[in-house]
Order: sequence, then C-alpha cells, then structure tokens
Amino acid sequence: MSRTLSTAEAARITGLSEAQVRCIARSGLCRPGRLSRRYAFAFQDLVVLRAARALIESGVAPGRTARVLADLASALPAERALSTVRVYAEGRRVAVRDEAGAWEPETGQVLLDFDVAALAEATDSPQPVHTGDPDESPFDRALELEESDPKAAGEAYREFLEAFPEHIDAHINLGRLCHEAGDLEGAEVLYREAMELCPDDPVVLFNLALVLEDARRLEEAVTCYRDVLEIDPDFSDAHYNLASLFEELKRPSEALRHYRDYQRLRDRE
Repeated sequence: MSRTLSTAEAARITGLSEAQVRCIARSGLCRPGRLSRRYAFAFQDLVVLRAARALIESGVAPGRTARVLADLASALPAERALSTVRVYAEGRRVAVRDEAGAWEPETGQVLLDFDVAALAEATDSPQPVHTGDPDESPFDRALELEESDPKAAGEAYREFLEAFPEHIDAHINLGRLCHEAGDLEGAEVLYREAMELCPDDPVVLFNLALVLEDARRLEEAVTCYRDVLEIDPDFSDAHYNLASLFEELKRPSEALRHYRDYQRLRDRE
C-alpha cells in the first residue's frame, strides 16, 4: 500500500494552507482517499497541489487555476501524469511544456517557435509551477522518489541535507521515511532537529507525537499533541489522535472533548 499524507502534511509540503488543500480536494482536481473520514493524499495529489500553489503565487486567480489544471488533466492521456509536464504563468498567459512542444491548456493552441523561445526563458527562472524532468531541484527529485523507491529517497534527502542542513521540509520528509521504515529513533532525531530550526511548527510537533506514540511513550505523546494544539487549535488530526490516545489511557472525558472538537472541525469542510 502506498504511503499517504494527512491534510496538514500535504499543506506543509506544498506550501498551501490547510483550507486551500481541502478546497482543491473538494473541487475534484485531486482525489485523495479517506482514512477514518480524513483525507489521505497520495504523491500524485501533491503534484496537483504544488502546481496550484505556484500558479496562484504567480498571480493566477484561484478560479482560473482550477480551470487550467482541469483542462490540462482532461487533455493528457490517461497514462500521463501532471508530473511529466511543466506549467507556467507568463504574464496573462498560462502555458504547458513537455518534450514534444508547448501549448495553452485553456485553448489547446500550440505555441509557435518564437513563443517556445520566450517560454524557454521562463524555464530558466526560479518560478516553475512544476517540473518532472532532470532540471528540477534535488529536493523535488527526492520527493518524487518517495513513491517508487523510499530507500533512494532517504539517501537523496540525506545528501540534500548535507548541503542545506536548515531545510525544514527535508528534515520532515526524511523523518517520515525513517518512521515508516521502523526507525523511530532516527525519525525522532530528525524531528527534534527540525524543532530547533522552527520550534513553532505544528506539523513537526505532530509528526514527533506520532513517533512517540508508536514508541509507546504515551504521556510524552500527549504533551506533544497538546503543544500542537497550543500553536494551532484547529489542527483536526491532532484532536483526533489525542482523543484516541486518551481513550487508550482510560481518560474518557478528555477523549470525548477532543472527539467533539475533531467533529466540529470536520463539519466545517
């Protein structure tokens, strides 16, 4: 079974807010699964979310972003993923480029050579919406390897962290890979390093709480989940996990309170 991510994790990795992630999921642009009524995002969902974020950051209105990505998804053959193309916002125009050429997804118009030359200049800029080719960043390559080869992804993240030791997302992603591989000690070290870099990041604390829970250090996990909610009271997954933990610890009144908070937040979606 492929690894999946919660709404909070998907938001942290893609740079979107949790509300934006949920909105895109509800629009049908990506189709995450469900685990206990919570969204479970796969790698291909992250590709769509990251493309949407970059278009929005480039000044494309959210409604147009949704139309562009929907048009692109419908135009691509079923066996092709969004990760195989680049999408760019260049002025008022949104264009797509792959090894065969370039076109505008909204109109289907193929761009001529002089248009492609202008687009190539955009390719060299640091603001591509998404890339699936060898020119993408080492971090992006590590992220894509997570789905097909987690061990290679872990090695790529470690190499990346040697060059960029303060990169929080790399710590988080590598910590998650260690956790999934059963290396709880390694995951804890990485998350605590990330906490030193960004002590108020609720996703880092949440992931650390998961590790502590799996290590059966339950009271420490409770403290960690509570720290998450001190920073972000609307972190629904933290309420759910804390409720489950209190249930296991035979503290029913506290479990009920957090289940109710979780349900209240879910009803907003």
